[in-house]
Amino acid sequence: FFDGGMAAWSRLAGAIVWLAVLGIGAGLFDVPLEAYLQEQSPPARRGAVLASTNLLTFAGMFVASLLYGFLRMPVGTAAGEAVRPLLSAREIFGIFAGTAIIATAGAVYAAPRASLRFFVGSIVHMFWRYRVHDERLLPKDGAAVVVANHLSWLDGFLLPMSAPRPVRMVVYGPNIRGRFLRMLSDQWRFILFDPKPKSIGRALKAIQTGLTDGDCVGIFCEGGISRNGQLLGFKRGLEWLLSRVEAPIVPASIDGLWGSQLSFSEGRYFTKGIRRQRQGGPWRLRRSVTLTFGRPLPVGTPPGEARLAIQELAAEAVRRRMAGIRGVGLPPEVDAAAAAATAEAFDGCVLLRRTDRLVSSLAPGDPLHDTLGMHGGPLLGIHATTVAADQPSAGLRDALLRERATLWLARVEQVSAVASDGAGSGSPAWARLAAVVVPLRALGDLPAARAAADRFREVTGVEVVTAYAPPEAGGLVAMNTPVSRRGGDHETTCDAGSVGRVVNGVVVWPAASMRQRLGFQALPGIALDRSVVIGATLPCPDGAACASPRAALLPDLVSIDEEGFIRAPEPVPGG
Repeated sequence: FFDGGMAAWSRLAGAIVWLAVLGIGAGLFDVPLEAYLQEQSPPARRGAVLASTNLLTFAGMFVASLLYGFLRMPVGTAAGEAVRPLLSAREIFGIFAGTAIIATAGAVYAAPRASLRFFVGSIVHMFWRYRVHDERLLPKDGAAVVVANHLSWLDGFLLPMSAPRPVRMVVYGPNIRGRFLRMLSDQWRFILFDPKPKSIGRALKAIQTGLTDGDCVGIFCEGGISRNGQLLGFKRGLEWLLSRVEAPIVPASIDGLWGSQLSFSEGRYFTKGIRRQRQGGPWRLRRSVTLTFGRPLPVGTPPGEARLAIQELAAEAVRRRMAGIRGVGLPPEVDAAAAAATAEAFDGCVLLRRTDRLVSSLAPGDPLHDTLGMHGGPLLGIHATTVAADQPSAGLRDALLRERATLWLARVEQVSAVASDGAGSGSPAWARLAAVVVPLRALGDLPAARAAADRFREVTGVEVVTAYAPPEAGGLVAMNTPVSRRGGDHETTCDAGSVGRVVNGVVVWPAASMRQRLGFQALPGIALDRSVVIGATLPCPDGAACASPRAALLPDLVSIDEEGFIRAPEPVPGG
């Protein structure tokens, strides 16, 4: 052998590689199979099931060894004939490979749903760092409705692939195109609907029939993919269905897909360049994606409260993903995880482009000054500049023109001053500026902000939107999306009569008592009749590390409308 030269070494290396591939393949087959048997076996009979499996396994190995011995039996014992085995090692491997292919085809034919689940799961794990949390909270049997947020084109596959029991997804029919997607739809028993009354009626009837039969049904109640990463309002038909479901509602949150090719970040799908995700310091090309299940909500839970439960799950998921953030150029006293969550929420609300240029003229102590105002560049990954807040309107206008700003973080009085300066109405700065974002401390600041915004738009043609970031929270809570960056007319992304829609990673409970009614753990020191915010954007006190999102009382009593926008509560008649 040692005299055989490179050819012999090449044959040996090839044999070693193929034996390694064979061993790895056997491990990939055997380990999941054993884990599945242990997970699915009834606890009372698990020992008997595993013992029976081992008996069959070793019996098969014994038969295979006898077969191998027969196939390697020497032949050619006649005089003058060289002794050789019945089949060569290569031929025997070929026989076993063919047998494995036949067995694989039989397994796929016998269990197509599980096979497709494995195939789709392999693709997902190849491109994303995908994890499932608290899947044990999904009831093992009986009727259940899983209600989740909808961030991307991948969501409809994640739920049925990850749940420990079959989930029938309610899916928009025109999106199921091509033979493979139709096969997935048939095998996973999707409930398809078209935007027609009869089709929607048939889908609602199929959902009710499935729940009567004990199925688990998955619904994206927003009725479409979110265009800005926020949890949208529930569609009336699905909201009507939820209000009449006699089954537990299981909230679920999909996190980490905003910014991917499959989301509407930057105002488009698929055609944008790949955006890396910051997690734990370095920018990572392979995104971290999680699906988190929540505790089943009581039967009869109002759809609006189910929506808040999903938002709280999302807050926990975002905080968990951002927990390892570091190296973004922030001083040590700033909670980097909360700042990164604020930046991601802001990114979605303005549908941030890579070519955007941000100018901040906020003063120290203003909402968002310490995060986006001072560190918008590294947090958002765009060009950002901070200018003095006390300069006159002409100086602000010159700074916007000089920096070629597309986004301006401004104070209400600055917007009002520029609008009142008639000399600036024809400035070329407004041709490039896409929107102005005004952070507010309290709901009471909204009237003045709206008056300044209306005047500014009348003079410059540029839209002004509000963001709600009360000092008690310390981070971004809600924000409107500029109409100029709205991704379509099918969803409401801006409401001038509100301070904004609650951003992704944050939940606002109009009354803390609503949480306890749904079975959430009580918040210490929080009055049950007060409005409370819980969010990944809220920094931990004194720079401490928080494993879960922080909760804080809001300075105002608020209400959340059907679309998720924050408003002042309606006055009580006679109150």
